[in-house]
Amino acid sequence: MNILQLSVNDFGGCGYYLAEAITAMTKHKSVLVRQSAGSYIRYPAHIMIEKPDDLLGAYEWADVVHVHDVAPKVPAGVKPKPTVVTYHGSMYRKNPKLYNDFCTSHGWVGTVATLDLTMHGLPWMPDTRPDLGRYVNRPTDRFIVAHAPTSRKVKDTDTVIELLDSLDGIVLDVIEGVDNENCLRRKGRASIYVDQFCLCYGLNSIEAWAMGMPAIANAEKPTIQRILDAIGFLPFVRCPLTDLREVVLKLRDDLKFYRDGVTRGRQCYEEFHSPAIAAQKALAYYEQALELRAVPLAEAAATEMRSAALPTLPTMPKRKHHDLSDIGTEGLVKIRYVGGNWGGETVQGAITQARYQFTVDNPVRYMDARDAKMLLEWDGSNKRKSGTHRGKRNFVLEKEK
Repeated sequence: MNILQLSVNDFGGCGYYLAEAITAMTKHKSVLVRQSAGSYIRYPAHIMIEKPDDLLGAYEWADVVHVHDVAPKVPAGVKPKPTVVTYHGSMYRKNPKLYNDFCTSHGWVGTVATLDLTMHGLPWMPDTRPDLGRYVNRPTDRFIVAHAPTSRKVKDTDTVIELLDSLDGIVLDVIEGVDNENCLRRKGRASIYVDQFCLCYGLNSIEAWAMGMPAIANAEKPTIQRILDAIGFLPFVRCPLTDLREVVLKLRDDLKFYRDGVTRGRQCYEEFHSPAIAAQKALAYYEQALELRAVPLAEAAATEMRSAALPTLPTMPKRKHHDLSDIGTEGLVKIRYVGGNWGGETVQGAITQARYQFTVDNPVRYMDARDAKMLLEWDGSNKRKSGTHRGKRNFVLEKEK
């Protein structure tokens, strides 16, 4: 089965990490296509698109489409695909009935990403993260508390700073305005993570558990009960905001209490949010979608809906390739376009950072993943490639040392 993860923004990188999990942990293949260039956080994407026609090749390749919050517009006239939708937060909270009815009327399988949202009737599709142990680098001479708000108001950041910033023996690291990679590196130095105090635990807690540290959070009583019903225990260290100072000190000074927080968080990660578990959960929803009749995404886009390896895209006809022994088949290469306005992109191995697929085919072929009908070939004489079918876009290919 080929699964297309599809989103305008892919907030939190949820679609990307699910696609990676499915491809790595199952016999199926998945890829994320994102429309927006993203924010400063710079979550990764397999394919970036700018207009509906850019989506055509990946859409035709897919057996199932998984929309995260809002789908980009698709080319007119495409046939409908079995579709799963996962709502991740604020948009759905504003009018859950609207989106529930929308899924029902369009033959889509609706899901939600956090347990507090299940109160509105849709089932849980847990978010996932890979094991993040490689980022762990905790100093032995400091007890660091990490807190990474995207919204200070939602996460009560000002109060967190007031309570913890001057606490003796505690170093508070408020992580803001950095990309995802640097955020993970700073979290990896922390001993505990402070998440949020109202809605439910979020992606930050999942990342903390994937690093083997306890997360502090809280939620309203109905949400606490839903967590207990679904998971069987509270995976986070429950703490009202008013008790934050005392709980942080207890985690620092009481080793048994600290280890209990680590154990519960890690157990929740392994049983509900690890790549293997999340992939299997998603596949069950895809099977449901295959049994339903979906309406085209193009029709849906006109409604209120507005408010480890990359899978190979549709096979191109074989063409004659030139000798590429001068650059080899491994390592980093940089693509610098001579014509057009696409800019450059660095691609490594079979991993595509954004738009381009780098395929080892002895010799090497480069396919533009934005448009499956374009094949870019090496011209050994002048080190340029030319696109076919949709006009020519020439570029220079440079091997990096």
